[in-house]
Amino acid sequence: MHIDGFHHDTDIMEEPEVLVTVKKVVWSREVAESEVERLYRLKSGSEVISFWTIAREEERAAQHS
Repeated sequence: MHIDGFHHDTDIMEEPEVLVTVKKVVWSREVAESEVERLYRLKSGSEVISFWTIAREEERAAQHS
């Protein structure tokens, strides 16, 4: 995930969702940590903060036709 400081004109309390972007979904903590490290190297000195977080995936209910 990213928090992008590019949107200086955005009030974070009114529209925080415009500041956060999901960059990639991965299935292991190790891959997530590695991706954040890679993004930090690419974006050093920019106004972007990269981080990882855990989310849950829910199975879709079967659709009956």
